[in-house]
Amino acid sequence: MIDTRGWIVLRDPFVHAIEFCPCGAALNVGLGSKEIKMAKLTPLQEIKERFGSKDKLVKELKTLFDKGELFAERLNPEKGIAHVANRKLLKLYDVANEIKERFSTRAKLTEDLLKMLKREKDTGLKERFDKWGLPRLWDHYKAVAKSITKKKD
Repeated sequence: MIDTRGWIVLRDPFVHAIEFCPCGAALNVGLGSKEIKMAKLTPLQEIKERFGSKDKLVKELKTLFDKGELFAERLNPEKGIAHVANRKLLKLYDVANEIKERFSTRAKLTEDLLKMLKREKDTGLKERFDKWGLPRLWDHYKAVAKSITKKKD
């Protein structure tokens, strides 16, 4: 909202009023103690902050791919991993590290998921889980774990 002086006045339930002069400087801040949050980082900014560059993230993911313990062989050899979107690379890295920390291999994650579902001997389901991508498998694991805890309560 612009008042009669040409100043921009923002009203917020936590910060009653902030007045900005036309030059953009905040002059009057009303009562309230809520901090104004900064905008969320873009995927590229997040990569640069955490890894320095996209190339370094790609190198770390390639080391995880080369070990073969977490990822299924679904990578297109012509395009490679460097052409994947930044958000997907970040999600792959985060999921891979979490699974590596908790289970160490994809097979152990699948075994634990089958135990939670009480279908350890179901080879068809195991084969189906082996075809899934790692993020999908991890999301399914979290959903099953959440539903089991709800049933217990």
